[in-house]
Amino acid sequence: MKKTRKPFLPLLLSGLVLLGGCGAKDANEIVLEGNQNPVIEAAAPAEAEAAEEATEQKNETESEPEEEKEPDTQPEPEPEPEPQPVSVDEEAVQKAAEEKLYAMSTGEKVWQLFIVSPEQLTGADVVTRAGDTTKQALIDRMVGGLCYSEQNLYDIKQAKALLGATMGFALKENDLPLFFELPEALSESITAGIVKAEYGYGPLVISEALNAPSVTETYLPQEAAVLALQAGNDMLLLPADMAGAHAGIMQALSDGTLSEDRLNDSVRRILTQKYRWMQAQMNGLPSREKGDYFYYIDARKQWHFAYYDPDIPRTLYDPEKITNIEEGVFYEDPAVMLARGIDVSSHNGTIDYQAVREAGFEFVIIRAAFRGYGEEGTLNTDSKLHENLAAAQAAGLMTGVYVFSQAINEEEAVEEAELVLKELGGMALPLPVVFDPESIEDDEARTDDVSGEQFTKNSIAFCERICSAGYEPMIYSNMIWEAEMLDLTRLASYRLWYADYENKPQTPYRYSFWQYSEEGSVPGVDGPVDLDVWFRN
Repeated sequence: MKKTRKPFLPLLLSGLVLLGGCGAKDANEIVLEGNQNPVIEAAAPAEAEAAEEATEQKNETESEPEEEKEPDTQPEPEPEPEPQPVSVDEEAVQKAAEEKLYAMSTGEKVWQLFIVSPEQLTGADVVTRAGDTTKQALIDRMVGGLCYSEQNLYDIKQAKALLGATMGFALKENDLPLFFELPEALSESITAGIVKAEYGYGPLVISEALNAPSVTETYLPQEAAVLALQAGNDMLLLPADMAGAHAGIMQALSDGTLSEDRLNDSVRRILTQKYRWMQAQMNGLPSREKGDYFYYIDARKQWHFAYYDPDIPRTLYDPEKITNIEEGVFYEDPAVMLARGIDVSSHNGTIDYQAVREAGFEFVIIRAAFRGYGEEGTLNTDSKLHENLAAAQAAGLMTGVYVFSQAINEEEAVEEAELVLKELGGMALPLPVVFDPESIEDDEARTDDVSGEQFTKNSIAFCERICSAGYEPMIYSNMIWEAEMLDLTRLASYRLWYADYENKPQTPYRYSFWQYSEEGSVPGVDGPVDLDVWFRN
């Protein structure tokens, strides 16, 4: 039945700032019961109390007479310089947007108009994380953006993981970011700085929520979508029926109510803003820091969001001063001393360490032991441990060792430490004994359900046992582990061996060693080998 018409006055918005949602790490889907939001609900009274105290202090200050002051003879401070706009190649952006636009079918263009919730996208009754269901839905309908109701925010790390997983998937599968607009701390510098101020390109116009009663009581979803476009909106926020809205626009294009040129105009704006955003991120400007957030790319070339933790010591090394070329890694400041190295296991076979040394390498980190990732979790000594130690030391290389851990609790972590200590038998090592907890990405593993809290406890237990035996411990990590798993505030007293195969380290946090490649070619080693650099300062 057709509803009674009323004047259609869509609210025009110059940006979207909606964040929250339910997300979690890795591939298993999580479903939340209800719309509980303990994080926000717990914070609200504290914020209200703080605001009330601030108001009282302000009133007290205003009621007290001001003290007589000496005339101010100091010159006026110089105004702070305006922030420089992010450098974006406008010609390249426009070219990419045009190519993408005309590679799309009409139906794909229409999907780009929508900003929807995960429920609308997947058809789920409750919010689900960005797992296989969400990814398949994005293959079928690559919408312009997703938004998340903060009522569904269960855990901040879930929200980070959801944003990262969906963004990474969209970039990989569709060459475009899913979120045309970012959380508030990010959107000002990107949207206002690049799109509005620098290039004079008008903001995307976003409709009011089309599932609001003021709309649904008057119009059918397909009618509301068409009218919102006719009113000048570029993107349609939360249509009451996404499929119905899509069908309504397609019908309007078919019967001439909307023209293809009108559709192309909005989609071109959307794609242009997305490509500007992508290029700004690729350029790493303005710096990698943007409010409380930063971005990184994992080993599978998927993008992730992460929050800076102010309690974790920052890196001492400026990534812009690092040069990573075929001949090795170099640092612009000669005061920073680097040593080149490799890390090996029995998988690398018999190694000619004299050839390694003559090629300019100074150290090697050797696998001492490993635990199987099957349910039984058998603990094993590396079959080449003693051969590698003896040969490397004879060639004049500095040596350290590592344990590939699949410990599920502190007791197993200590067991791994005990095995290493037994095998070393008091041997002096110039480099650390490393705890290497890793995820098994392509198979089921006994550690799949181990939490970041437990991995942190395992790391501490291993390191404390190694310390007690007189050796220096170190922890192996990567950006996902630092952002999503390990609590680095509790591990700050231990050195970190950071793995990242991008051209420069992406971590903002302190590290001593950087594993920068897993496909190195080194004289004396048959086949690919991991390459490392030690920042000796």
